[in-house]
Amino acid sequence: MMQAQQISGMSLPQGLQYRRFYPDAGSDGLVKGASVASEYAALQENDEGILYVEILKHGKENIDFSLIKDAPILWDHDESTYLGDVKDFWLQVEEKKTRADLQFSSGGLGREIYNDFTQYGIRKALSLGYVIHDGIFYLYRNMIYLIANYWGAVEVSSVPVPADPTIGLGR
Repeated sequence: MMQAQQISGMSLPQGLQYRRFYPDAGSDGLVKGASVASEYAALQENDEGILYVEILKHGKENIDFSLIKDAPILWDHDESTYLGDVKDFWLQVEEKKTRADLQFSSGGLGREIYNDFTQYGIRKALSLGYVIHDGIFYLYRNMIYLIANYWGAVEVSSVPVPADPTIGLGR
């Protein structure tokens, strides 16, 4: 079996990173238990244009929960398009997923997006905005991997395209 080789000299991504997912719909503007992150290996690109596969570790010791408290729900990571608030955020250890309760606003774009995915089954994708505090790069089979050992979510966005096919309604 081929062993992964640790890479030194690569810089961790700076600023917000994003992943896209599907939520579980609730009622009356509230989406309970939306799947917002997993250990799915997502293809990313760093500031220098280098492609790598990123894995967000999902253990109690891997997640900074302080950043997501009262965080916004946005449209496509645009701070000027507020849709609601993240009401709760937790780790589901056995599934290696993080979930959130999302409260969409009662008017405007927030209500429109909430109605679209609860009533019509569209606009279901979410993206998690997060920062990586600690991680290690590895080279394995000619591909670079970043294992994010400590990270924190800072916002959730409604987006058109998801990155993680393992997250979604009924999953």
